[in-house]
Amino acid sequence: MKTFAEFQILGRIGKVREVGQTTRVSICANYAFKDRNGETKDRPHWNEVTIWSDSARKYVGDYAKPGDLVVARGTLRAVQCSVLSIDREG
Repeated sequence: MKTFAEFQILGRIGKVREVGQTTRVSICANYAFKDRNGETKDRPHWNEVTIWSDSARKYVGDYAKPGDLVVARGTLRAVQCSVLSIDREG
């Protein structure tokens, strides 16, 4: 049985750039949380999505621009991952 990890990001486009035979799109997802005073704060998180499909690359090149709200879905592929330390509370 094959397994894989999927993702879905809802956010706004930062940069769109061509890198070799791919297009890379930075997307800012905003996570809201309440601070100790009960005020809602924003915690932005930037993600970089690599697009391999020629048709999707053409669509992004023709229509996507910084600030657009988008939903990105796909599979995860880690190039390298290393854990230096793990902090645990409690």
